[in-house]
Amino acid sequence: MFANTLGLIRLILRRDRIIMLLWLVGLLMLTIWFGSVVEEMYPSAMERVVAAEAMKSPAMAAIMGPVDLKDPQNVTIGELYSLYLVLWTAVIIAVMNIFHMVRHTRQEEEQGRIEIVRSLSVGRLSILASAFITALLLNMVIGLGIGVGVAALRIESMDLSSSLLMGAAMAAVGMVFAAVTAIFCQLSANSRTALSLAFGYLGFDYILRGVADVRGSELLNWFSPLGIMLRTNSFGHDHWWPILILLVLATALTIIAFWLNASRDVEAGLLPQRAGRSNATRLLSTPIGLAWRLLRGAVIIWAITIPVLGISYGTVMGDMEGFVESNEIFREIFTGDPVQFVSYIMIVITVIGTIPVLQFILKARQQENEGFAENVLVRSASRT
Repeated sequence: MFANTLGLIRLILRRDRIIMLLWLVGLLMLTIWFGSVVEEMYPSAMERVVAAEAMKSPAMAAIMGPVDLKDPQNVTIGELYSLYLVLWTAVIIAVMNIFHMVRHTRQEEEQGRIEIVRSLSVGRLSILASAFITALLLNMVIGLGIGVGVAALRIESMDLSSSLLMGAAMAAVGMVFAAVTAIFCQLSANSRTALSLAFGYLGFDYILRGVADVRGSELLNWFSPLGIMLRTNSFGHDHWWPILILLVLATALTIIAFWLNASRDVEAGLLPQRAGRSNATRLLSTPIGLAWRLLRGAVIIWAITIPVLGISYGTVMGDMEGFVESNEIFREIFTGDPVQFVSYIMIVITVIGTIPVLQFILKARQQENEGFAENVLVRSASRT
């Protein structure tokens, strides 16, 4: 069942060495750099207390997570760092694992490579096992790198133990989303559907966690991997038990994924496929119509996601403006103008807004690599 898994692991590491290195360097640069930024932004205890108070608003809790401080009158740099960065770093790591699992399972089947590999002396479950093991290695290296790198900043409230806790939480939640994505890859018949389902689940999980944190519902958080991860409260209370729960959840989901993989045929999904049209529409005969047909799922998802983020951040600005006007200390820090906070929000939205653009452009390159572009170019469509 698992014959030659080690050889497939070496193949994935050989193929993805540049991609994995970029993920590793990017995440380490983000987490380590932001630690020094927080220290410069809030050098005094008073500024840190005011910043933590601003994070307690419902809108901020929905976006950044709950505020759980050891001493509300003595907020540390580590606690602010955790409030600002941990949730969004976990989301980025979840995205990394989603792409990794789809690329090495469903997409490989879609492109016909799995059939070639399985014609050799390879076990039925070796391909999925190699994808899981490489995801585990990548998450462990990133988690360890985050822990050691943040501790190397030598900030008083960010010691090695708390930093390793943060890194372990990132790795654990990453494996949960890897397992969830693997299940979606067994259910769907193509990579587009698998990606849509996985990102849809990530968005649902983020919203569920936000609702739970706004309402203060611990019960709802038990159904959210992101919510469980935030209960580690790194650089604060430092709880290790949520990591154990995430690992158990990841293990259970992985077992389900292997069971589903053994129950289906190669290149087939477990969900029933809807019959297509017998004749194509006139729109599909045009390059724009074809592009829309290939990208419509992603376009619809992003057309919903980005406005929802804009509305969420808009509610935050309403709370921030009122807080600035009613709090003298906060008014002194932000000079009576919440524009400084707006700039931070704009950076986040700008980064998120680049994702669909890159996804669509890379789709065109993928169609060319798979030979589909030739079928369009031999007709009346120009290269442009």
